[in-house]
Amino acid sequence: MRKDILALLPLMREYMRMTSDLLEAFKKKIESSQSLSEKEKKILYARYLSERRHNSFAKLSKELGVSRQRVAQLERSALKQLDKEA
Repeated sequence: MRKDILALLPLMREYMRMTSDLLEAFKKKIESSQSLSEKEKKILYARYLSERRHNSFAKLSKELGVSRQRVAQLERSALKQLDKEA
């Protein structure tokens, strides 16, 4: 069993490196976007890039003073805008 776990370590390190690289690229794309509002950027950071990943819609709705549904709409809209910029 221990040998199996040790054999997986290089794969796990590579996965973590790739994940880190993807998150960094996503962060740069958000920062460089001209079309996203500050509210949309804040939502994307909170949902995908914060230390407490996947902040809830309820928490963000309280912070931003909008409904949970509006937070979800803003998130979808922001992701679509980033996709169009690619």
